[in-house]
Amino acid sequence: MEYKKSDKTLFDFATANPPYRTTYSGRNCPEPSRQASRFEGEASLEDFVACAARCLRTRGKFGIVFLPERLVELVGLLRRHGLEPKRLRMVHGRVGGPARIVLMESVRAGKPSLIVEPPLILYEGEGEAARLTKNALQFCPFLACNAGCSSAGIMNGEGCFPVSETR
Repeated sequence: MEYKKSDKTLFDFATANPPYRTTYSGRNCPEPSRQASRFEGEASLEDFVACAARCLRTRGKFGIVFLPERLVELVGLLRRHGLEPKRLRMVHGRVGGPARIVLMESVRAGKPSLIVEPPLILYEGEGEAARLTKNALQFCPFLACNAGCSSAGIMNGEGCFPVSETR
């Protein structure tokens, strides 16, 4: 995650899906690769944000996927490093359930102005009838792979197989 300011290449867009949890803040994973993907170790959230800020041109965008429970920390770090939060969307497993994921887009050297988009609900129905929502599949057609659908079928407005049929 080393990016030197002396590198003259600046980017229009950067994305990150950093480890969500601080070290020692949950159950450890027996597999080292899973542990590294879930818990900050060699790099912290601030390291990811700082790297994005260094490699983006002015008005470049940074998209990050993170946990709602650390949203205040995320916003503070973004602003500290010159990235202004512009769009926020909470991702919920089901209607009425808590947000599980935050999708945040920020702009380097942007002016304050945040749009909070409608929540993205992933699933509808219960048990055997559970399926991905149309909005979830429109937002990310690749989710169709998880549901046993073809993305072409989703794009044509066809239905999707229940989630339980893909297991």
